[in-house]
Amino acid sequence: MRTVLYVTVSANGLVTQADETHPVPPEILRDFAQQVQRAGNVVVGRRTFELMAAQGASGAMAGIATVVVTGSGLKVDGIETAVSSQEALELLERRGCETALVGGGAALDASFLALGLVDEISLNIEPVLTNAGLALESGADRAISLRLVDTATLGDNVVQLRYDVDR
Repeated sequence: MRTVLYVTVSANGLVTQADETHPVPPEILRDFAQQVQRAGNVVVGRRTFELMAAQGASGAMAGIATVVVTGSGLKVDGIETAVSSQEALELLERRGCETALVGGGAALDASFLALGLVDEISLNIEPVLTNAGLALESGADRAISLRLVDTATLGDNVVQLRYDVDR
């Protein structure tokens, strides 16, 4: 299974965190929704799932295999849960998915990277400077080399860089 990590960083390199003062730009939301539809699934952490639900995004996920990686015992109708990144991929493989789209948060991203489970990174660069984000941690004991495979502009201000992870 090919695993794609979808992440947005600020212009100063921090993983952006959406909240009431800093919503996700609409062009990133549109692109993310397209990527989710294309993959037919999304893997998120519990806090990201709760944020998506609070913003009303759960309706847009109807018919999409959603896996929440959590140890909290979360139970939501139609949503599968896993206790690890590896278990999330196994659930999607059993469903016949060819690509897994990992949609965050930062701890989940780091887990997938540390375990060497990421094949591609879609990196959106949001035109904002912030102190309210997190560093994208690889969690690995070595540098992870990337190879640029595509660039795109989302709307007028967001740059998307797509990288393959060198193995």
